[in-house]
Parts: sequence; C-alpha cells; structure tokens
Amino acid sequence: MVDKDISGMSWVRIAGGKFNTRKKKISHCQIEIECDHTAVEALSGPAWDKIAPLRIFSFDIECNPKHGFPTEQNDEIITIACVCKTSTEKSEKRIVLSLNECAPIAEVYVESFKKESEMLQKFEQLMISYDPDFITGYNIINFDLKYSLGRAQVLGLRNYGYFGRTITTLSRITTGKYLSKAMGMRDTK
Repeated sequence: MVDKDISGMSWVRIAGGKFNTRKKKISHCQIEIECDHTAVEALSGPAWDKIAPLRIFSFDIECNPKHGFPTEQNDEIITIACVCKTSTEKSEKRIVLSLNECAPIAEVYVESFKKESEMLQKFEQLMISYDPDFITGYNIINFDLKYSLGRAQVLGLRNYGYFGRTITTLSRITTGKYLSKAMGMRDTK
C-alpha cells in the first residue's frame, strides 16, 4: 500500500481486463478479485475524499438466568436484538430473534424459534449475510460474543462462530488488556 500511495479506507482503481473474479471464494465478501499489484491505482482528489458507506452491525443478547449471573453451561439465550445500518443512511433494519413467541414490536422484524440452537444459527447467518464492516454492541467483547460462542459449544453447534469475513477462520475469544486515561487498565475477553 505504501509503495502505491494507498491509504486505509481509500478508493482504488483496477483497469478492466487487469483482474479476475475469484471462482472459489475464500471470504464472505460480496465480491472477490485477484490482480497483480501493479494494476492497482490510488485515486485522489475531491471526488475521492469520502470513504465508502460502512455497514454497521450492532447486537445485544438477553439470557434467562436460573440463579444470579447467567452461566453458559446452564442458562439459555432467550433474545438476540440486532440493528443493521450503513454510516451514510439514517434508516436502519431492526431485528429481534426470540426463543419461543414474542409479541410484535413496532418497526422491528421479529422471528421466533423453538430451539436456542436454531436461533443462534440464524444469528450467525444474519451477521454473515449483512457482511458488516463494524460489529458493535454494549458489552459484546466481555459478554455477548463469549456467551454466544459458549452456548453454541454447550448445544453442540460445531460449525458456529464464523462471524468474520474469512470463511475458514472461526471466531474465538482471547484475553487482552486495554488502557485508557478515562478507564485505566482493564482486562478484556
């Protein structure tokens, strides 16, 4: 990128006939191409100053704890609420996946499931089909992602958790540290 003066999230051009559409996809991306790096040209100037619309996927899970704080081994996920939008549009798509029946919610698509495993699989399909650039939520790093992956394991969903764009990369939780002036040093999972 440096050699071609390409910055992150910038626009590029590849002349027609200088690329091939990949036949066997290796990602969940809508389009995959292959080309020689010499065919890539950075675009600059006022017409190319804005970044492309970014797709944002926000979600939150709710559990049904039997005693105290929910545990992956014992407490099912009963609801997954999702909001899908782009950075340039005011409209958004609101979706609620619910274990068992759920009353209608104004301006929200609600889908009910008899089994938690089916609801989790639909959540994964929804995220993959939306192909987000950003995945966000209130506490997805320290709870929601970890919990949904843990519940899938408890339920025996062996192929659950391919949330990223690479088809062969399974999402996993790692421990890390985060430092900020406002919050100090914090552990993340």
